[in-house]
Amino acid sequence: MKSSFFVVILLLIYSSIAGAADAPSVKNLGANESLVVDYSTSGCFHSAQSIFIFTSGKVSIYSVERKSPEDKKEDAELNKKHLGDVELSDDEITRLDALFKFYADGPGGGCTTVDHIAVSAQKDGKVLKTYDFTDGSCTTFNKNTILTLGELMGRVKK
Repeated sequence: MKSSFFVVILLLIYSSIAGAADAPSVKNLGANESLVVDYSTSGCFHSAQSIFIFTSGKVSIYSVERKSPEDKKEDAELNKKHLGDVELSDDEITRLDALFKFYADGPGGGCTTVDHIAVSAQKDGKVLKTYDFTDGSCTTFNKNTILTLGELMGRVKK
């Protein structure tokens, strides 16, 4: 009986540690800190790249146009167009953090649409940490607890 209890405790501890994936946080951004998110999505009928720059309480959104698929990332940076800025509510910030946690947990695949998310945590323009996520699950849609980057794109003032 005691050994079963011990095994259960160890499993609970392991699951809490394993479930604590390292994820970027919009909520925890301080002064002069930002999250720069390079988001690319491709599927059967689409291919797009966007850049999101999160600072305290807002996000600036850019589209990135490539002249050809062979363009290097550095070349594409020169072809970014500012689409607008979006002010973020506390609820939206919480839902964005849930999105990054979802990505950090490794959502897996099984869908023809694949999203690549490269995040750079910065302070005073210097990179402190980078994250690289891939989501081929198609499961972020219709979840009230998550705010997708696509939903943010839809909020840009035109």
